[in-house]
Amino acid sequence: MPLEINTEAIGLGAILRTHRLGVPIHQRSFAWEEEEVRELWEDLERGRRDAGGYFVGPVVLSRADSSDNRLWIVDGQQRLATVSLLLAGLVAVLLEHGDVERSQMLSKEYLHEVDVRTLDTEPTLVLGESDDQYFRRLMEAAINNGDLPEPDPRRQSHILLKGAYEYLKGRLATESRPGDPGWVERLLDIKEFVDTSLEVILVNVDTDQNAYLIFETLNDRGMRLTPGDLLKNHLFGTAGSRLTEVHARWADMMSQLDGSSDAEIIPEFLRHYWIATVGMVRSRALFRTISKEVTTPLAAVELAEGLAGAATTYAGLNSPLDAVWRGHETRTKSALTILQMFRVRTPRSFLLAAAMELTPNAFAGFVEAVKNWSVRMAIAGGLGSGSVEEA
Repeated sequence: MPLEINTEAIGLGAILRTHRLGVPIHQRSFAWEEEEVRELWEDLERGRRDAGGYFVGPVVLSRADSSDNRLWIVDGQQRLATVSLLLAGLVAVLLEHGDVERSQMLSKEYLHEVDVRTLDTEPTLVLGESDDQYFRRLMEAAINNGDLPEPDPRRQSHILLKGAYEYLKGRLATESRPGDPGWVERLLDIKEFVDTSLEVILVNVDTDQNAYLIFETLNDRGMRLTPGDLLKNHLFGTAGSRLTEVHARWADMMSQLDGSSDAEIIPEFLRHYWIATVGMVRSRALFRTISKEVTTPLAAVELAEGLAGAATTYAGLNSPLDAVWRGHETRTKSALTILQMFRVRTPRSFLLAAAMELTPNAFAGFVEAVKNWSVRMAIAGGLGSGSVEEA
């Protein structure tokens, strides 16, 4: 079947006005911090000041296998969620000024709709499973001028959602000071700019698999993501009917690695796992190499299961007191501690392979030998930023 792609230049607000949208379960949570939110606001301000459109990147949508005719957001969740928060802030400011009629009109136009049969109110945008309930409560409070819900302190994405809303509403409030006769026009100008001139290229793709292909192609040409993001989306796009299994195993892997203070541990782990189980691959070739090998749902499941199984051990390499080393010899923990002290990274793929294959006694001897060699090299100045694995 040929690849069906439809593209158009459209405002971010117009996407919310004309589509029912959802975020697939495997997408990452809301992640924009104040810097990114501020940049979007400044883009909006710059575009209004220059009296022209302002391009902020692509949005990729695919048809969702759902009963409510939503489209899946494959790329663009952060921008669409942020613009939804901005429009909710605009509704809230109108309410605070007593302009109930306009606030209700804008809310129905962009943020929710009423099912004509059930009379239930449904949001235009549904976020992923970890964020959606808080997002709904936040939006409901905003458009009804109520108290904002407190975010779960364990959920950084909830904190960021509330922070983004408060920042944007604050900027809108400065455009509508009491006693200023032009405040309504300014707010409506902002709404119009978001609808028509804060532009993206909307890419509508016939299936989610093809959407992931477009997503990977865009990002492979330098548009953003880490190898981990790209690999995740390749696995989910390849998984087909086994997506639930792959998603569960990926979540297992992330739960083991996310607690690390090392922000690079996930892309490092993916590369080291591949070296340990398949063969040598350089960082810049990691995604391309794996995507060529993993081309079927079964292969996606097998890789996800392997990653989930190895993640516990790999996290333990960075934490010598981890429970994974219970039952191992004291010299294993001692050697790992010394490697950590010297910040030795280069033999991790070898250590992972050994930990997966050797008995605890044999692994103790292996890791002790690696420790002795690595410390000598570090002291001699031969184990710096150049990786042994890349030598």
